[in-house]
Amino acid sequence: MTRPSLEKRGGLCHAHTAGFLAILYILTAAPVAFAWEATTLISHGDPANRIDLVIVGDGYRTQDLAKYTSDVNMIVGRFFNQTPLSNYQSHFNVHRVDVFSRESGVDHPEYGIYKNTALDCTFNYRGIKRLVYCNSSKAYTVAQDAPAVPDITLVIVNDAEYGGSGGWIPVSSMHASAVEIILHELGHSFALLADEYTDAYIARNHPFPTTEPSRANITIETERTRIKWRAWIAPETPVPTTTWQPASTPGLYEGACYLAHDIFRPTPNSKMRSLGRPYEAINTEQFIKQVYNKVDPIDWVMPLKTELSTDRGSYLTFRAGVVHPTSHRLIVWWFLDNRFVSSYPSYTLRASSVAPGTHTIRLMVKDPTGLVRNDPERLLKSERVWTVDVAADTDMLPPLGDLALSVQGVSAHQVSLSWPDVTGESSYELEHSVSPDFTKGLVRMTIGGDTTSFQDDNLTVGTTYYYRLRACNSAGCTDFSPAVSASTPVAAPFFVEPTVIQVFW
Repeated sequence: MTRPSLEKRGGLCHAHTAGFLAILYILTAAPVAFAWEATTLISHGDPANRIDLVIVGDGYRTQDLAKYTSDVNMIVGRFFNQTPLSNYQSHFNVHRVDVFSRESGVDHPEYGIYKNTALDCTFNYRGIKRLVYCNSSKAYTVAQDAPAVPDITLVIVNDAEYGGSGGWIPVSSMHASAVEIILHELGHSFALLADEYTDAYIARNHPFPTTEPSRANITIETERTRIKWRAWIAPETPVPTTTWQPASTPGLYEGACYLAHDIFRPTPNSKMRSLGRPYEAINTEQFIKQVYNKVDPIDWVMPLKTELSTDRGSYLTFRAGVVHPTSHRLIVWWFLDNRFVSSYPSYTLRASSVAPGTHTIRLMVKDPTGLVRNDPERLLKSERVWTVDVAADTDMLPPLGDLALSVQGVSAHQVSLSWPDVTGESSYELEHSVSPDFTKGLVRMTIGGDTTSFQDDNLTVGTTYYYRLRACNSAGCTDFSPAVSASTPVAAPFFVEPTVIQVFW
């Protein structure tokens, strides 16, 4: 299955670095050439089908390793405690690269403080005190020392002052709100979300969009049917949403992307507007879709070949490994020629049960989460298809064996039958009739092979039924077995309670 690339980034309202992305790679100081030691903290599977988060630090000296380790462990522990990351932790691997600086801390030009650090991180970038920028080329190079190619590179700086940035590589200080900063910044760099807050200073250099923004959580549309998150807006919620609504209610709220008017966000106050808040419905949905932009729900399948051939005496087993979310299970469905046959991780095709020719086996895996309502690219669903050519066996003979049908039990509306197994059958044909010559009330039923019993239900009371059976495969059928009969009993009369009693003497 071809999945859109996670690198589809761009657009406006991109983190605190709005307007600065063009210079992220201009700083081309010589990249760090030293091979740093790396540790895998969480491993949930093959990096080819997981999101590999690589954490690197700046402003940590070799003697700060214990603090660096503690800082990273704290971040990782809290990182997966919030929806939707808590739901999809199984889709992530996490690695730490131990990169060390000559000095502790990072630059604060506003205070005249400059440090010699591995990644050249600095506060007060472009005159914005809380905006922390690092040399992205160096950070990217260091991240390559992880045991997997990073899908997300996160830089943490050894400084307790509040600050961070988004962009291609999110950055956070070790302020008390570090995890919230990181989650907000990943909303930009990973989930491709816009800021939802207003900021007059940034807005001065941020023109109003003339076309609909590409970000999933901002819009200039005010017509309900054209709002990109309309699937989440209840009919009773006014659009635009100017009246009070409960905190998480999706609607159309004015003010986003630093601008106070004529641009709208989906909820009153999400993590993309204020730290400490949930992502809320629309941003959570977008985050999950980006997870599936990288991770295929189907991890592996067997057989690897998709065009198979077999003879009618063979069995073919199909298996799949799926990436279940941490919070729930995926739907797994197998289809044979578009007919549902199994919901287990594997399915075995008995070639003798189908006619010679080409047949299709289809595996469909889907995430049934209620956290996603809008998935036009069908990212939460994945399929694999095999074609199986079943050869006609010119030497095949009809089933072998003597069929002796016997009655095992009779009730007012049911007859239970059994018979010995025979060799080479793919199905049985069972007939019942109300006449011994099978001319009246004839009913013919097809029963799957490898079956030696059957219950005939919904019969009429007080009736004699006649049964006969034959075994079949593609080469033909056996003769019918000798007929057997069974009579359903007449139901016992109900007890009638007298309503009038006459006494004579």
